[in-house]
Amino acid sequence: MGRPKKTASAASTNKIHQRRGAAPKQVQDAIERHRADEAVAAKEEKIQQLKNSLHKTTASICTGLEKELGQQFSPAFVKAMAEASYHFAETVAKDVEAFRKHAKRATAMVDDVKLCTRRSRSLHSAISEYAEQLSASRSAERPHKSASEAAAAAVALDDAEPLDPQLVLSDTEDQITAAMQDCDEMEDIL
Repeated sequence: MGRPKKTASAASTNKIHQRRGAAPKQVQDAIERHRADEAVAAKEEKIQQLKNSLHKTTASICTGLEKELGQQFSPAFVKAMAEASYHFAETVAKDVEAFRKHAKRATAMVDDVKLCTRRSRSLHSAISEYAEQLSASRSAERPHKSASEAAAAAVALDDAEPLDPQLVLSDTEDQITAAMQDCDEMEDIL
């Protein structure tokens, strides 16, 4: 019996192909799959960080409501509320993106968010109220203009400025309370 023939390893074969200037299709596919896997892993990690942050915020709000209402919320309730909030926010984000694309704009606007929240009266009014406060505070920061210039600037601001998610989160407690009331209303209807 003779010795088995030595075969070139895949790595050495790939090096030979790379020296020749063209990587084989399998190597290119493997590189693309690896990059795609890394992108997916990074996205999943970012989503998990967001969910953890939302859970922490929800727990904090529930703790405040426990003191205010004299009720206790179980950890399962807090987790369910955080998960429901995440899915609601995800749905709103997808709808806002669809409205932005439909309007052929590069930036989502306050009106896009208002459209998404129109079915929840309390959330819609909270978003509208916040947008008005933001518009008023920004126009107050600018130098005084004539009434017509100020009105035009307010309209342009409402149409041109994207909604800052960090500022919206400052009213999260009121929004969750309102969302809970909406859920109670939905349960009554069902």
